[in-house]
Amino acid sequence: MPPAAPTPWHTDRWFTSPWNHDPAVAGTLRLPADIQIHDVTLRDGEQQAGVEFSADDKVRIAEALAEAGVHRIEAGLPAVSRHDEEAVRRIAALGLPSVIYAFSRCMLDDVKRAVDCGVAGIVMEIPSSRHLIELGYRWTVERAIELSVEATTYAHSQTATSTRSGSSTRSGC
Repeated sequence: MPPAAPTPWHTDRWFTSPWNHDPAVAGTLRLPADIQIHDVTLRDGEQQAGVEFSADDKVRIAEALAEAGVHRIEAGLPAVSRHDEEAVRRIAALGLPSVIYAFSRCMLDDVKRAVDCGVAGIVMEIPSSRHLIELGYRWTVERAIELSVEATTYAHSQTATSTRSGSSTRSGC
């Protein structure tokens, strides 16, 4: 079978979702004059089977992202391992022009660990699915809300920026 002809979403150099080019979506899209890029390569990149970055790899990738003009770099999840914590700490200390974020589950100890790395901001994952909260974590919805309020309040008091990310399928919080 011959290769498919290139489309706006799939060429020999890249692939994006075809939904990005659907007239119902793209026709109403009005991008702001100033767009900032938030890169998650150092966190999500390792979620691909067989991909594992060393701390040195992560530092080199962060430097390349900053050189390319990426505005915000999500350096990793310090609570996942000492290796990831070291990488986040080193990246935060580089003085890159990018704003360095850590990723955190929405639990106070995880947020404290992220803050201790010296990042400017924290992206926190909050479970938003009743199914995940009750069956995955075995928490009540009220407990999930309490943990979320406690962790985000602390993050806001300690960093310049924190954001929240709802999760219904990934592990977190």
